[in-house]
Amino acid sequence: MARHIFLSYSREDKHIVDRLHQDLAAAGFHIWIDQAGLTVGEPDWQDAIEDAIKEATCVVVVLSPDALQSDWVARELDLSLNPPADWHCCPLRIFPVVVRGDPKAVIPPSLAHTQWLDARHDYDGAAEQLIQSLRDYSGITKPTAVLPRIPWRAIAAVMAAVALVLLVLLAITALGDDDTGGSSAPGATPPPFPDVSLLSLRYMALDYNPHLVDLRTAASDGIMAPSGYSLKFQDLWIWASQEAPEYGVQAEVYANGEDGQTFVGASAGQTISAGANLLGDVTPKQFIHGSVENAWLVQDDWTDLIVVLVTYHQGDVVDREHIKIHLNPNSTAWLLDTPTASFASLVYAINDGPLMVLDLPTAEQSGINTRPGDTLTLYDVWYHADTDSLKTMTVEAYLTAGGYNPDTLQISPAIKVEHGIHPIQGFEPMNWTVEDSFVSWVISLGRDDQTLLDRIVVPLGSDASPGLVRSDEALLWPFEQAIYTDFETPDALDEWRSTDVSTLARTSEHAFTGAYSLAVTTTSGANEDALKATWDHHFRAETVVGQVYWPSQPDTRLVWAQACAWACVSIELNPDQWNTFVMDFSELTHEGEPLNTIDVYQVWIQVQIDGVNQDNPYTFYMDGVQLYPTTTQP
Repeated sequence: MARHIFLSYSREDKHIVDRLHQDLAAAGFHIWIDQAGLTVGEPDWQDAIEDAIKEATCVVVVLSPDALQSDWVARELDLSLNPPADWHCCPLRIFPVVVRGDPKAVIPPSLAHTQWLDARHDYDGAAEQLIQSLRDYSGITKPTAVLPRIPWRAIAAVMAAVALVLLVLLAITALGDDDTGGSSAPGATPPPFPDVSLLSLRYMALDYNPHLVDLRTAASDGIMAPSGYSLKFQDLWIWASQEAPEYGVQAEVYANGEDGQTFVGASAGQTISAGANLLGDVTPKQFIHGSVENAWLVQDDWTDLIVVLVTYHQGDVVDREHIKIHLNPNSTAWLLDTPTASFASLVYAINDGPLMVLDLPTAEQSGINTRPGDTLTLYDVWYHADTDSLKTMTVEAYLTAGGYNPDTLQISPAIKVEHGIHPIQGFEPMNWTVEDSFVSWVISLGRDDQTLLDRIVVPLGSDASPGLVRSDEALLWPFEQAIYTDFETPDALDEWRSTDVSTLARTSEHAFTGAYSLAVTTTSGANEDALKATWDHHFRAETVVGQVYWPSQPDTRLVWAQACAWACVSIELNPDQWNTFVMDFSELTHEGEPLNTIDVYQVWIQVQIDGVNQDNPYTFYMDGVQLYPTTTQP
């Protein structure tokens, strides 16, 4: 990536940002701005923005009341002023430009002592000052030949003079025609219209899961919309090479061709601005779905939809651009945003009984025991997210006899998606009475743009197996991405051997799941008050999650406990119950190397106990071990 100037701004200031971008580029600077630097289909736009800041020479931040409230502007400034240690670089030079609002209110505290430019009343003067400051800082002394700077004030004056002369000449010509009895002057030729093209749109089939379609490849990739589906087009974007307020554009949609008989919908019209233009949603005109708002009912004979971008001048059509979208039941159109979160577990109770934790990724196979008339209460929901997101999400849950049941639907408050493992904040308990006809409990995790992130269907009934995680906290990681060992088979026992204990056995007395767990019995050495239970296992992973049980001993008190694998983390180890421990190997090191990059050969639990008797055997139990996520095994 070439070195560049990073332009940070709020979307509400796009009109002046576009002008600033053009002026800086014309002055010879290489500018990185998200609307140009991010391409359609960018796999991770958050990483792309961070990489752009990392490679920047400096940052121009456009300040306004909206920019002050923007989470992304704040994040971009924070990364610029406080780069992560692994970037191996210094804080970037910031050039603040105030375009709206009171400077005392819109300049953030981090820039309180930074000289700023005032572009609120004299944009041209501020732009000239900024260009000179950037030249002094970067060493660029003259514009490049690619985009020469345009003297807008001079051009405007010349154009005004030319327009006045033309008006005078037209008037003279008109008078001359009248004197000779000739015809009136012909209408003015419309100015050249800009190059416009279709970029993308969102579609929703079955009224859920918005998908983004790159219209430049839609004819070959297609979208998944079989006959009988509801289908709607939203957020249609186009690109224009330059601003052209004299022209208007509108999108029309046809089924299987543009013959005038299969016209099925259109977007609203608008004038043309430079860059990306949002035309908005397409309103269906024919084949309207009976129950889904602003959607078509896909017909049996539909094989393609044709999107036509129509350009107008004074009501006359001057250009039509066609894009075909193939309707393909087997299409795998990519999502608007990659789903960022999945269910981990929930906390519930039946008839106000003890709180129980259910591992959601395995709940569809296990279910929960309920009978008609029972009260089912959902107290807490845990989720796992791969990245932070500015989107919010909610939990929707309902009991059903089959199919969607809005009568029992309950929805949690919306929260922002955070990286890591978290409960849904501000979650209020949800209560249901189980009716005789109810057979399942449907729980969905969805974003505010109706993107479904995860859905679990939990069977109900007295024949369901318990499926309970008997722990005071949720299992934290999704099972489908982990190697899970519960010591129910001889192979599992063989894979986790112990070298420094007196006995090694499976037991059903203190099973965490199933019938068995792994028991290790050990004693302290002479004059020692610490115990150590070690399991030998050769593996490599990002995170280790496990369960440990320690039966209480008379006249003893646990002082501290640790879980270890080359390095140690402190854990809670309450006697006579299962305790969850988590070791994040990306945060632990051995001889300077992160544990997630090296082989591990042992896992051990070590404790210090007041009143330990070196002659007494102490038994520890381990179960429900998860290695997450799995990497290439050694």
